[in-house]
Amino acid sequence: MDEIPELTAAEADEFAELSGKRIAEGMDKTQADAEALAEILKRRKDKEQSKDPFRFRRVGDIPLTPPKWLIKNLIEADSFGEVFGEPGCGKSFWAIELACCVATGRDFFGFEVKRPGPVFYLAGEGRGGLVRRFTAWKTARGASLAGAPLYVNETPLVLIDEASCLHAAAALQKMISVLQTPPSLIILDTWSRNLGGDDSSPQDAAMGVSALDQIRSRFENVACVVVHHCGQGAKDRSRGWSGLRAAVDVEYRMERGTDELIRLVCTKNKEGTAPDPMAFQMASMNLGIGTRTGT
Repeated sequence: MDEIPELTAAEADEFAELSGKRIAEGMDKTQADAEALAEILKRRKDKEQSKDPFRFRRVGDIPLTPPKWLIKNLIEADSFGEVFGEPGCGKSFWAIELACCVATGRDFFGFEVKRPGPVFYLAGEGRGGLVRRFTAWKTARGASLAGAPLYVNETPLVLIDEASCLHAAAALQKMISVLQTPPSLIILDTWSRNLGGDDSSPQDAAMGVSALDQIRSRFENVACVVVHHCGQGAKDRSRGWSGLRAAVDVEYRMERGTDELIRLVCTKNKEGTAPDPMAFQMASMNLGIGTRTGT
């Protein structure tokens, strides 16, 4: 390989070990040396940056790049989104469709999934009915979730509890280490139940947003969507602390009309043009277990 940058004694030993391991696995020596060196230099860079966590960069040196989409024209990667509406309007079914499409790579109501990958569905309520809803999705779409990287929490998340957040972040990191693939999407359904506090309290809600930001920051390009209720007196806004709306990059309002059509309207898009409104219709499905569910 070309000239190797100067390495410390410890780095040189690590380089030999990493390269030797790759060669033992059948890799060509040139490629093994290149990959080992790249890994060491990345670790060095990460260590240097960790010593100086607050940095500045010249604006003129930052390249202009196109959006990195999770769902093309709807949700960007590395973004924070919200969908809100009244109880029973279908917002959880919308979130389940979103989760299943990202995990399987299927189009989301005709919109291309650009970054399919692991999805973590953090259910704060109704976990018992989730399996029925996911089963309804599989049946309605003629699809399979077998082997799909779609996961539901078994332990409640409490965003205002530091220990709970640390446990959740560690569990996510462990799963990603096993999957060897970064997460594409995290869904919190609902915001209030995962918050674990008063969503109208600026202190609780701001703490929840900060905790969620800390979890998101561990994973590059992950999108996060929270499912939330609308205000009791104002159906055109989400319930509680107004700072949540200020924090999200994209916000959607969902409502069910007297005609039973479910309409989705983008009420905020921080970085671009709002997509056109969409309409859906719920269908009841018999799962053959003595109960019915929607899709």
